[in-house]
Amino acid sequence: MDTFNHTPPIGQGTSGFRVLIVRLSPFEDVARSSPHLFLYGECHRVLPDEQIDFAWLPTSAQRKYRKEQGLSMLYGIRSGIPASEFDLLLISNSYAMELLNLPFLLRESGLPLFTQERAAGRTGPLVVMGGSNALAAQAVLAPDGDAFVDALFFGEGEHAVTRLVQEIAQTTPEKHRQSLRALMPSIEGLLVFDGFNQTDGAIKQVRKSIYRAYNTDAGLMCTDYPLFDSEESSTARMQIAAGCPSFCTFCFEGWERKPYREVPYETLMESARKLKRDTGAETLEVIGFNFNTHQNIVQLMAGLNKIFARVNLMSQRIDILADHPTLVRYEVAGGKRSFTLGVEGISTRMRAYYHKELSETKIMQVLALLLKERIREIKFFYILSGEETEGDFAAFLRFLKALELLRKQTNTGVRLLFSFGLLVRMPFTPMRFAALLLGPSRWKAVIDSARRAVEMAGYEFRLAQDFPEYCFSQVLVMTPYPIARILAEISAKGFVYDQKLDSGAWEALRQSMERAGYLPASFVGEKEPGYPFAFGFLESPESLGFQYQRYLDAKAAVETPSCMGDVGRTGICSVCGACVLPEERKFLTQHSIESPSLPETTSLESLINAKATARPLFIRFSIPKELSNTGPEYRSAFVMRTLFQLVPGCESMVLSARDALLGSSVWKDRLIPWYGETVYALSLLPGTRETFVAALAEAQASIVAGIAMVSPDFINSLAGIEIIVQPQAPVSLIRLEQAVSTLLAARSLQATLNRVGEVTKYVLSPKSKAKRELELVEVRPAEADKSIAFLHLLASMKADISSLRTAKGGQSPLEAIASITLRTIR
Repeated sequence: MDTFNHTPPIGQGTSGFRVLIVRLSPFEDVARSSPHLFLYGECHRVLPDEQIDFAWLPTSAQRKYRKEQGLSMLYGIRSGIPASEFDLLLISNSYAMELLNLPFLLRESGLPLFTQERAAGRTGPLVVMGGSNALAAQAVLAPDGDAFVDALFFGEGEHAVTRLVQEIAQTTPEKHRQSLRALMPSIEGLLVFDGFNQTDGAIKQVRKSIYRAYNTDAGLMCTDYPLFDSEESSTARMQIAAGCPSFCTFCFEGWERKPYREVPYETLMESARKLKRDTGAETLEVIGFNFNTHQNIVQLMAGLNKIFARVNLMSQRIDILADHPTLVRYEVAGGKRSFTLGVEGISTRMRAYYHKELSETKIMQVLALLLKERIREIKFFYILSGEETEGDFAAFLRFLKALELLRKQTNTGVRLLFSFGLLVRMPFTPMRFAALLLGPSRWKAVIDSARRAVEMAGYEFRLAQDFPEYCFSQVLVMTPYPIARILAEISAKGFVYDQKLDSGAWEALRQSMERAGYLPASFVGEKEPGYPFAFGFLESPESLGFQYQRYLDAKAAVETPSCMGDVGRTGICSVCGACVLPEERKFLTQHSIESPSLPETTSLESLINAKATARPLFIRFSIPKELSNTGPEYRSAFVMRTLFQLVPGCESMVLSARDALLGSSVWKDRLIPWYGETVYALSLLPGTRETFVAALAEAQASIVAGIAMVSPDFINSLAGIEIIVQPQAPVSLIRLEQAVSTLLAARSLQATLNRVGEVTKYVLSPKSKAKRELELVEVRPAEADKSIAFLHLLASMKADISSLRTAKGGQSPLEAIASITLRTIR
């Protein structure tokens, strides 16, 4: 069955310009990210919610089902409308491997694969693609100016996407392509494919889009986006900065998103409050290339922890921790127990090759600080280049021995994990000039040496990807050749990327590219600035020369300090060309990060401890029927939003809402999908309990749906629950009686069937009654339609009705939902 839990349907009769936001990965990946939400915000400025929908790669089971049924592989998750009926597909390409899914999704959705075919036939929606991998998405190109997409967008889409949608939506369908073409000269970063050759002068006009108003645009962040049912439903994400001030030679995002810009503290705090109010989130993930580069990180951690139950800080730089040692204690005080350290190079030489500006002394300083704290684990991340020598591994072994000695002296209980990735030479970085290593022998030797060193030291070794996937990705991001038709052929053989690469896909790509002459020595070997890199029209000769010099420096292990300043040190501009405004250069060179003081650390630690030990407030809450099939995180977010609407301003008081009764672990797997009454435990910001209780009591006078505060012992005082089991499709009285028989047998309960008029009653035996699980079991016809039956149960708190959905005797499972009412002791 092809089902998906989501927000209430927007209806299939919606008229007007429709946009389908497409992710090329499965929902499991999509739920942990936010590009589709960014695109929604851009569209929602000019389109109503009902004209915007979402799609992503269906699961393996869904793909099989939709293929068998002849259904579109791309369809609106909220509306069910196939992709062909939308006016515009906005595709976010997050990483190279998922490009393999693009021709598959287009083909299996009945859409022509290439722009020239779509334009000639005037069929299907416009297809525009951007995303963090756009500058490495040349695999969508075909010969003669053709492509999988009608347009590519390079760079940051803030407000640019809004304008694109608005302009096209104002034209009639037959003029959509003409409108898109007309936008190319005026929307920076937009490349429209219109049958011209890649060397055509028109392409040379394209410039990567950089949004330079992060520090002034207070209304930039979209917070009222749709929520999808997943474990991530109660987690929100907030970007605190854009770009990166460092020059790591391998980092695609660091070079692609320059210059470094920060969202001001005041703007972030206001956005955080609105984000919580609109989403009901209890957890906030702070997004930035390195969160600890933000000059107000100390204030942010304190302020955000007063709004959210948990604040998760993601990536950070080790050298900043070394330069600001009190940050380590401050982060631990803020509840951080797992630290990821991106060391990258296994030796001083390799870290210089990657331009990490990270000495072993600084690494050991940070480790000494961390191992003094009560933390759970440290994750080390390294990148293997294939160029490591015996000397590099000897240095790595010395480091591991020093680490073990330090660990024994300080904290033997902390878990240490070592993850390794293989260096993908990315375009628009200094590493694009390096030779590509597509043979397994050199890689095997390097990987084996790393594994042996880590495991001999007694630690866990992990490799991020296998060799075929590495090669596939490397070729996709660096090829200067138009390989879209090759990718389409591979896709037609059934290959997709669903969290891993199908076996045989790399070999198929390699053979096809060799036959086409697309793997010559000039491509695989080391390159110079004159090499015809893909999308060369997007950069100036100055930036190309700057990156080439950084590549030469990397080979010579020469590092140049970052242009970002810090306390007591003014940075020096590197003249890379990323900053075009004087204020941008001034912000970077005069940037400083304020270290937390002891009182600030103590204050944050006290806040976290008070949040953890605060007494919960219990409320009786009724879950609406439309949430019957949703998970606990989605329901918690709904409860939070309901409270925020009911008690204005309480988003600064209520930190979280957790189902303490029917959604708790005690009832796990004992119910069928249900709605109705349960009990939620509210976690409140310390010091706000009395204010919230008074506000909620005052608001209850106008409540239609029942929300009531209850005592902490309310759950233990319950007599049981009343359950009305309602089949989701009409079933006969006999079919429901069969389901009851299955339930009673599964619970080892004996009963005598007794029909009284239209009601079937089950009289439990004395022994079964003594189990005190079910008090009343009866099947009744619905009042409105006597041909439809429902099951009525009076159950104790020990009840288990999960077997109602068990298939038996060749019958399909009973698809039903349960309405639940709490039974109090009279």
